[in-house]
Amino acid sequence: MTSTGNDAWLSLSRFRAVAARYVLDTADNAVLVQAADALLDAGIYTWSVGELATTPVPSLRDVDRWFELSLKELGMPLPSPEEAARTLARWHLYGVIEGRESPFRAMESLRDELSYPLRFDRRLSDIEPQLRFISFWTDYDDLFGLEETGYLSREQAELAATELDTQVLEHALPWMREAGRRLVDSRWLSWSGGIVRKLAQTIADERAWDRLPILADALEEAGCRNSELIEHCRAGEPHGDCCWIIDILLSFVTEPEASAKTDLR
Repeated sequence: MTSTGNDAWLSLSRFRAVAARYVLDTADNAVLVQAADALLDAGIYTWSVGELATTPVPSLRDVDRWFELSLKELGMPLPSPEEAARTLARWHLYGVIEGRESPFRAMESLRDELSYPLRFDRRLSDIEPQLRFISFWTDYDDLFGLEETGYLSREQAELAATELDTQVLEHALPWMREAGRRLVDSRWLSWSGGIVRKLAQTIADERAWDRLPILADALEEAGCRNSELIEHCRAGEPHGDCCWIIDILLSFVTEPEASAKTDLR
């Protein structure tokens, strides 16, 4: 596999989100082919990624096979259905938390990608948090309907939408912290005199998001093998006042008595 720059890490993260949709049967063949094409554009190549990206659209019978082989060659195991649902929720919610995606658009995407499996996939059990996020989209939709029919003025609708945005963010932050902690081993923060903890605190204090790739290096040296965390730190996406990974790491500092759940994939 070859790769170039931040675009490679961002494309890998997106491919991981597409893998979650694939497990939950909400990604059609075109989405799988486009995801592979994005990897090639970012300089990431394996044999199966190349085959998937160049699959003729009229003959998509082998798409599933090439996609699963691509995941294997990239070292991405297929997630369980429940982890796939959490992955998609994290993918959209950290965009909201970090200021890149509007709450409404994130809730709309979660509705499109999770609404059907959450209601009908019997493999899923812990679905209440994700259903709550989808219900926010219903609140937005009802609000826009009230404005369209004249029951609310534009100003009233905009004020109510802002309040909904705040509610989404207030719900997203603790959910991301709780769901994300399972990705982190607290021992990483004490490794080598607490380098990871110190870096995370400095980045947070100074809003120095350009140092996240340095944090990725430190995490790897501390024993982290979780690709989702490493990819995010190296993707180079813009951040506002928060980074979801920094928030999770520092939650172990402020809540030292919490037990760590380790996922070192």
